[in-house]
Amino acid sequence: MAETSIYLKDIEEIHRFYNKAKDLVDKYHFGYWTSYLKLLHVQINLMDSSIPLRLLMRNVVESLTQIKKNKYFLLEFKSLIIRTEIFILLKSEKKSKSFYQLTKQKATEITKGLPNEFIDSFMKKNYCDSDNPAHLLSPLAKMRSIGKLNWEEDLYELLTLRDTNRIMFFVDRIIKNVVAPYAYAIILQNNLSNHEQPFYVSESLKDEINSKEYRSAIELVFSKSSIIKKTIRGRNVVFLTFGIKTSKIGVFVLTDNGEMEFSNREISKINKLRLHLTSILSRITEYNRLNNQMRMMNEIIKISQKFFSISNLEKLELEIVISSIRITNAKRGFFIKHDKVGNYVFNVGIDSDHQFISDESGVSKTVLTEARNNNLPIYTNNAIIDNLLKNSISVHDYHLHSIYCLPIFTNNEFYGFLYLDDYHAEDSGMHIYPAFMDILKVQISIALENTIQFEKIIRKNKDLSRIDTIKKEFVNIVSHELNTPLVTLNGVSARIRRNNFKSEEEKNLTISKLKKSVDKLSGITSDILTYNKYLIMEKLKFSVEELKEIFEIILDEVNILAAKRHMAISLEIEEDLPKAEINWEAFHLMIYNLVINSIRYSKDFGKIIIGCRKSAFQSEEIDGKKAIVITVKDEGIGIPEDEIKAIFTSFYEIRDIYSHSSGVVEYDSSGLGLGLSIVKRIVDLHSGKIWVNSEENVGSTFFISIPAFIEKKNMEESRW
Repeated sequence: MAETSIYLKDIEEIHRFYNKAKDLVDKYHFGYWTSYLKLLHVQINLMDSSIPLRLLMRNVVESLTQIKKNKYFLLEFKSLIIRTEIFILLKSEKKSKSFYQLTKQKATEITKGLPNEFIDSFMKKNYCDSDNPAHLLSPLAKMRSIGKLNWEEDLYELLTLRDTNRIMFFVDRIIKNVVAPYAYAIILQNNLSNHEQPFYVSESLKDEINSKEYRSAIELVFSKSSIIKKTIRGRNVVFLTFGIKTSKIGVFVLTDNGEMEFSNREISKINKLRLHLTSILSRITEYNRLNNQMRMMNEIIKISQKFFSISNLEKLELEIVISSIRITNAKRGFFIKHDKVGNYVFNVGIDSDHQFISDESGVSKTVLTEARNNNLPIYTNNAIIDNLLKNSISVHDYHLHSIYCLPIFTNNEFYGFLYLDDYHAEDSGMHIYPAFMDILKVQISIALENTIQFEKIIRKNKDLSRIDTIKKEFVNIVSHELNTPLVTLNGVSARIRRNNFKSEEEKNLTISKLKKSVDKLSGITSDILTYNKYLIMEKLKFSVEELKEIFEIILDEVNILAAKRHMAISLEIEEDLPKAEINWEAFHLMIYNLVINSIRYSKDFGKIIIGCRKSAFQSEEIDGKKAIVITVKDEGIGIPEDEIKAIFTSFYEIRDIYSHSSGVVEYDSSGLGLGLSIVKRIVDLHSGKIWVNSEENVGSTFFISIPAFIEKKNMEESRW
C-alpha cells in the first residue's frame, strides 16, 4: 500500500502505510521486511530536498551488508535502482550510467531461466529495457527540487554567539546539512603544533584521526594549502585547509563510510562552506585564546596565593610540582636538586593523581644538562624527533612526547629543576604556555626565596632562644662548677691560716684538696680559653701525619684516667691506613675530648673502643672523595633522640646539671658543656664532618670523617 501510494504521489498515505508496516515489522522482528523498509524509507526521503543525497546513499550502502548476507536478491536489485536514482539526482552522468548497467545485469541474473514473456514484463516494469537511466526515476524522486541550501540563517546565528559549545552545535548542523559526511574533524593550528587532540572530531573518527595515514595527509595539506582526496581503510576522505590567502588556522577533514567518492559539486560546496567556517573558527580561536589567558591568569593568581601561604620548604616544593602538573596537564612531575658532588637528587616525584613516585625512569639527563648549561627552560612537544634529544636514550626507550624542564634560581643562585613530562601517555595532552610559565617561574623563585628567608628567621629565633637558655644554663653551670672548688678553697685556706692540724697527714690531705680545687678551677678556665681559641680561628696549620702514633699516645693518656674506673679502652686501627693532613695539637685534643666524654657517661667496668679506618660508604666520603673515619664507641647512658642535634652546642649538658657529679672522669660528672663543641669546631677546621648513633641505656658511637691525604704521585696514577 505504501508503494502504491508512491505512484499515486499521495504523501500522507505513503507515511501512514509506511508507519503501519514499520510497527508490524518491529513487533514481529521480520528480517526481510526490516531490510525492505530501510530501502523504502530511502525512496520516500528522495522527495525531501532538505535531506542530503549522500546521507540517503549511505543508508542504502549500510543496508546492503544485511541484504547480501541473507541473499535477498530482489532487495539487492532494488538497492541498485535507488543508487542509480541518487546518481541521476546528483547529475553524475558517468556513475548513473554505470549503475544503470549494473541494474540491468542484475535483472538479467535474477530472471535467468524464466519464460521470456515474464522476463520482458519484469524488464519493462523496472525500466530495464531502455538505455536512458532517467527512466528509473520514481515519482517521488522526480518531485525533488535541487535548489540553493538555505544555511545563511545559521551563519547569522553563529555571529551572535560567544559560547564555544553553542557555536559548534550550529557548525555541526551546517556541515551535516550541506555535505552530510559520515564523520569529520576540525584540527586547529595549535592542535597540530602541540600534537593535541583536534578541536572537534566525530566519535567514529576519534580512533583513526591520529593514525599515520591521517596525520601525514593533514600535515601535507596544511603545508601545501591544496585539497587532497584519499581512500583510507575503505573510506573516501577529503582534506583541505581553513584559511584565507596565506593565513592558515587549521585543517578540515571529511570522510564518508565507503558509499561514494566526494563529487566535484560537493567539493565546491565544501570550499564555499570552508570560507565561512574559517572566519567563525578564527573567532573561536581568538575567543579560546583570550579565555585560556584569563583562565591561566586566574590559575597563576590562585597558585601564587597558595605558594605564599606555605612556610615550609618541603611542602612548597611539593605544591610547586602539583600546581605545575595541573596547569600543564602533565602526567608526572619532579623537583630535582644537585647534591655536593653534582648527583641529581629527586626531592619530589608525583603523578597526575597526586600519588608519590620513587621511580625516575625516563627522566632525560640530556634535558637537565642542557637546561643547566644555558640556564633557560627547555620545552619540546615531540621529543622523539627533536634535534636536541635525537640521541637521548630515555626519550626513545620510554617514547616520551612532551618534556618541560625549568631551571630555578633563588637570589641569583641555582636552586633546582622543575621537570614535567607525559610519561606513559598514549596521546600527549600536555600544554605549555611560555608566557605564563615565565610568570610562574618568577612566582616560584620569589616563593622559594621568601620561604628560605622565613625558615632562616625561624632558625635564628630558635637559635636566639637556645642561646638565651644556654646563657642561663651557663650561669647555673659556672656557679655550680665553680662553687664546689671555691667552698673547698675557702675552708682549706681558713684551716691553713689557723694552722689547726692534728697531724702532718691531715695537713697533707688538706693541701691535696686545695690542689684539687685549684686544678678544677684551672681546668674550667682552660676549657673556656681553648673553646675561644678555636672559635676565633679561621684556619689551622697542617702537616701530614701518621694517625696511628697519635692514637697510641691518646690511649696511654686516657688509660691512666680510666684505670680509676676499672674501664677497658682498646684501639682498632685498620692496616694500610692513609696519612692525613692535620693540626697535631688540635687533632689530639679532638680525640682526647671525645674519649673523655665517653668515659664520663659510661659506668664503671665499661668498655670503650677507639677505631680508625678508611671510608666504606658514600655518606662517609668528603666531597665525593675517600676519607678517614674515626669512631669512639661506648656502652654508656646514650643520648635521647630529641637531644642528639643539640649535643655539639656550646655549654650544652645532657640532663639537669645539678644531677651531675663533680670531677674530671667520674661517672656522670659534669663540665661546662664545651667538650663536644670544641670537638665539632676542630672537625670543621679540618673540613670534616661528625655524627653520632646512639640509643638510650645501650651506648653511643661517635663518627668523625676527615679527608685522606693523597700524594701527588698517587693522584697522577689515579688520573692515568
